[in-house]
Amino acid sequence: KVIGPFKGEGADPAARVYPPEWEQDFRKSYPSGANVCRWVEPTRNGPVIQKNYGWLDFKFNYQDNSAIYALSHISVPKDTEVLIHLRADDDISLFLNDELVGKYRNRGFNGASRSSWRGPFKNLPDAIRFTAKLNKGRNKLLVKVKNRQGGSGLICALTHEDGSPIPLLMSDAQPAAKIKPVAEEKWKKAIKMRFASRGAARKLDVTVGKLTIVKKTLAGTSRDRRVQWRKYTVRPGFPKDSPSNLFWLRRTVTKKMRDFQIKVELLTDANTEPKFGICFDGEGKKDGLGGLTLIIHPSGKNKIRARLERYDRLLYTTDAITLPKLSRKGSRSLFLERRGSKVWVKIEDTKIFEAVDIRPITNRSRLGFMTWGPQTRIVGIDLRPER
Repeated sequence: KVIGPFKGEGADPAARVYPPEWEQDFRKSYPSGANVCRWVEPTRNGPVIQKNYGWLDFKFNYQDNSAIYALSHISVPKDTEVLIHLRADDDISLFLNDELVGKYRNRGFNGASRSSWRGPFKNLPDAIRFTAKLNKGRNKLLVKVKNRQGGSGLICALTHEDGSPIPLLMSDAQPAAKIKPVAEEKWKKAIKMRFASRGAARKLDVTVGKLTIVKKTLAGTSRDRRVQWRKYTVRPGFPKDSPSNLFWLRRTVTKKMRDFQIKVELLTDANTEPKFGICFDGEGKKDGLGGLTLIIHPSGKNKIRARLERYDRLLYTTDAITLPKLSRKGSRSLFLERRGSKVWVKIEDTKIFEAVDIRPITNRSRLGFMTWGPQTRIVGIDLRPER
């Protein structure tokens, strides 16, 4: 089954999380731009055509700069280590049983020679390989293709790790298996920080900028944009928009912490939304992108956009998200939760990211915060570390 093309205003379709990543209901359809996205099967003359050698040819209307998903279920009689062979036009993300296996971007030219990682020459599954494990029984295989321009397509094959065929392997396009719920975490009692006095910030290490207590809130008062940010970007004119203040919870607070849940209550100037960043699995130094970084910024009245990055590489982004009208207290509560390789983000009750896949950075546990000036202030921080 195939569905698409999904588009989002101002959002990279490879980094945007669309409905097929959290539900695969063949009865549902989703308006997207000039299209209505529905699950379809390959036919001889439809929007998805399967060539006799396996290539899925996508011919949707208005499919430039879009995301297209292909879903199959693979059954094996016993647990099996496999190689998943792929080629796609253009970029791909591969999910197995609702876990991200990996991503691949078109490499284009390699020195003086063309590296045809995605076609258009021989559309055979010989360019990209991922190792994975199929569980005994039925396994869900979901591939996301980012199409840049023109035609698009995909081919996939599975073998043993030595390249030999897998006996009794079967595939089907029947209704999707339900997504396995992530087990609830039993959190420790929260570490609570309030900023009623100057001494309230003693659990914070400031590496860039300056912190001040203002009317029981914590404000980063520097505006000089000196936080290290996209240090290795060489694109002329690329807007870096560096933060000005970067501070970390003391190493003793987050030592050996892996899973966690954090709530940060943010107060902004009247009629504006917060501009704020949280870095986790971080280095604890002067680089705001020295780990996994969540960035929230305004996008109009009662609207925000969000990004989740690994170092300076974009993992996920959103369209503009409308938030409920500010309450009388004028603050917003930002929640971030990390369990294993999954991340949840919400503001109040509005979901921003829901169980998106990340690759944790091992042997790192620093948790930092950044602001772009005193316009966004912190009322309180509640941290619940792993059990």
